[in-house]
Amino acid sequence: MSGKWNTLQWADTFGVTVVEQTDMASHEVVDYVIRALLNELTIERFDPIADQIIAWANESENEHDGRTLIQVIRLVYEQATDDLTRSETYARLCRRMMEQISPKVQDEGIKNAEGKPIAGGQLFRKYLLNRCQEDFEHGWAAKESAAAAAATKATEDQAAKDAAEKDESGEVALYSEEYYIAQKAKRQGLGLVKFIGELFKLQMLTERIMHECVKKLLGNVENPEEEEIESLCKLLTTVGQLLDTPKARAHMDVYFTRMKELTKNPNVNSRMQFMLVDLIELRERKWIPRNLAAAPTTIAAVHALAAKETAAKEKDYQRTMSMSRGGSRRGGERGDQSQVGPDGWSVAGPPPSRVPPKAGDLTNFGKISKSNSMTFGPTGVFASKDKTKRDSTSSLSRGSSNMFSKLMENPELAAEAAAAQPSRPPSRKDSVEFPSAGAPEAPLQRKKLQLLPRSKPKPDERADSTPAQSEAGHSDDEDSTAPSMSEEEAKIRVGEDSKEFFSIRDLTEAEVYFSKLPSEHRWLLVDKLVNFAIESKASDAQLVADFFSGAVSKNLCSPESLEKGFTPTAEILDDIVIDAPKALDLMATMMKGAQLDEERRTRLASKSMDSDKLIGLLS
Repeated sequence: MSGKWNTLQWADTFGVTVVEQTDMASHEVVDYVIRALLNELTIERFDPIADQIIAWANESENEHDGRTLIQVIRLVYEQATDDLTRSETYARLCRRMMEQISPKVQDEGIKNAEGKPIAGGQLFRKYLLNRCQEDFEHGWAAKESAAAAAATKATEDQAAKDAAEKDESGEVALYSEEYYIAQKAKRQGLGLVKFIGELFKLQMLTERIMHECVKKLLGNVENPEEEEIESLCKLLTTVGQLLDTPKARAHMDVYFTRMKELTKNPNVNSRMQFMLVDLIELRERKWIPRNLAAAPTTIAAVHALAAKETAAKEKDYQRTMSMSRGGSRRGGERGDQSQVGPDGWSVAGPPPSRVPPKAGDLTNFGKISKSNSMTFGPTGVFASKDKTKRDSTSSLSRGSSNMFSKLMENPELAAEAAAAQPSRPPSRKDSVEFPSAGAPEAPLQRKKLQLLPRSKPKPDERADSTPAQSEAGHSDDEDSTAPSMSEEEAKIRVGEDSKEFFSIRDLTEAEVYFSKLPSEHRWLLVDKLVNFAIESKASDAQLVADFFSGAVSKNLCSPESLEKGFTPTAEILDDIVIDAPKALDLMATMMKGAQLDEERRTRLASKSMDSDKLIGLLS
């Protein structure tokens, strides 16, 4: 903002230095205050700090180009892309800002299709997404140039590293400036991908945009860049579970087929291959991670986790000590006294029958004790084992004969047993049966289960055909596959699309809602939008009307489907008016946007007791 500060009042609120202005702020002050607030942004202080940042962004109400809002978005974006661990918190802040930015904030240089300036939350979302798209598409070039500059200094860096390893003084030599520039570019590139994924999880980005990002990162399969693979893994780790839905399962299969090919590509280093394998295994585990990833948390939760770990360590220590002391105590309770051997060591167990002689004691030399008979030959231990083996074999044979003898008592079972028993006696090892020709048959194997996608792709099908392309227009494939959708599936999709429509409020991206529905189910989307907007505010009804107007102009929805979608709400319009007095006005706004002919308007209006008033509003 241009202008001066007349007075500055500093206060400590929620541990954050807050500046209260009485006049328009300068660029430097806004930069200083927003950076200070972002540095103090935590889960515990999220609400008060977010409100202060939004208040500063709303200072653009008195501007015609929204430069203060652009400055705030730039600072939030830089913090979000530079700190991977706090991407979720900054995404929540952006969602809050989109919802609470004043509608008076506008940029006269950015206008919608009707020629009106975009304002409020839509302006904030457009600014933010333009910045994300610009850096995502063109950031690779800057990163590659930084990497090339770092490559020119690679020899110097390696020499400095070798010198530091050989330096006896222990001083570590610093790398070149280009090296740190390349590392920063890589960190911000990964941070941008993580931030985009968190925005998608909060419904600030559409599924189509996510598929376009994945498509771009998988574009080079022959000789991919290391940053592209790492960004791909980071993006799918963040949003893979939300993208892996039944309607996009075929596209996800194509993505992961390409990733499996990359794991065998000699141009991909081992680190990237292991990263891809981890991502493939994550999908096989239904997107359940092995270890919980680091996420923003509260200080109280950190203290509770530390206390829990300390208690667990103390418990393990007490268990170890009790086990080490409990052995001799339990032995004493059983009456087992520990014995001391001739060499001074304690001997566990009962006392030996004969005290062994001490080392070097020759008093019993020459005396032969005949208490135990001396045996020679293969008897003794081996004989006892052999006897035991013979006894067990004989008992087994007797058990087998007894089993078959009981079986022979029943003639029918005996006949079946005789038929099942082989003609020759069994051997110790399983033999292989040969046919009469003498050629060995292949051993029988269990039939392998073939897991194939529901829709088999064509041989010339490429991964470039993402849902973004299929949803952008009316293709023959869409028309052929659309009628196979059941009404329940259509209702589920309509529910998701309507929630996204009122959240994003972008008419251009909403055009695909009709095209991806079969023609016989498109009235469900009309019914859902009308039913929601009739009890909402005038801006929602106008948004639905503009959407219907665009759909009619592009032949996305027939007049029959529009009339059928309006009918359920028109039948209960009198009851809705009791709770929402503006329902007739909102209904007329949406019907005007649908551009229905006079006959259809009259039929819909006749379902209400105030049909004359509704017709008057439509005229």
